Amino acid sequence: MNALDRTPPPDPGISLQIQGVTCASCVARVERALQAVPGVTQASVNLATEHALVAGLADPAALIAAVKRAGYDARVAMADTAAKQAEADRKSQEAALLRRDLILAAVLAAPVFVLEMGSHLIPAMHDWVMMTIGMQTS
Repeated sequence: MNALDRTPPPDPGISLQIQGVTCASCVARVERALQAVPGVTQASVNLATEHALVAGLADPAALIAAVKRAGYDARVAMADTAAKQAEADRKSQEAALLRRDLILAAVLAAPVFVLEMGSHLIPAMHDWVMMTIGMQTS
């Protein structure tokens, strides 16, 4: 029996689902908060998947509390299909809200864009804007 046979298998760690992480600065803040918990040997947060993997012997409740103190929501990630479906539904709702906001922004920006840029493309439109609402008002 050699030394490799006696080594314990690597700790799979605790997987947390993090909500509210939107940038690299948020990722760094959550990682620092997780690494400050006693018993944590390593913590890494994935921005794209909104998951954190924590290695060590830390209590999951302490990890969640540390993330909440950093200003984000966290919970232990579940491996079952119901939890994955709930996460997919949440992301689908978020995408629908973002799509609605994009359409609203495009509708509100279009008249301003046409008014300002149209006068550069069509000289008669420039004259029309000057005679009706004036340059300062537009």
